[in-house]
Amino acid sequence: MTRPTRQTEYFQDEYHWHARGETDKAILVSENGVKNTEFFLPKSEISFTVSKDKLSVNVTMPEWLAKKKGLI
Repeated sequence: MTRPTRQTEYFQDEYHWHARGETDKAILVSENGVKNTEFFLPKSEISFTVSKDKLSVNVTMPEWLAKKKGLI
């Protein structure tokens, strides 16, 4: 299956996020490591790098997704 190409600006995350978990389709992150601040980001819509110790993650995402998640 081919995903349609979207013309969109990308937003580079400025937060230090905690890597909380991962599924086949998403990563679970938290702004401060507290469970009630966790949220999933779909792998199909982001580019991400998990630190070697697997405790933090850097994410690049489309602006629309950052807005949807309340990040901007």
